[in-house]
Amino acid sequence: WHFCHISAGSKIGAGCTLGQNVFVAPNVCVGNRCKIQNNVSLYEGVILGDYVFCGPSMVFTNVQRPRCRYPQRG
Repeated sequence: WHFCHISAGSKIGAGCTLGQNVFVAPNVCVGNRCKIQNNVSLYEGVILGDYVFCGPSMVFTNVQRPRCRYPQRG
């Protein structure tokens, strides 16, 4: 876990792997056997189930007003 920051109050499940430069904020819950790749930030409130894969540099967003009113079909 080179250059990883795991905040107090976060929960990391059994058998997880974290890549380089991962940030885990307080009140984050990561399930068992998850794989978090390099440069991923898990901010407060993120909950991952078991066996989740987070690709390199992925970003979690909380979009309260999406640009598209209707979902795409097809």
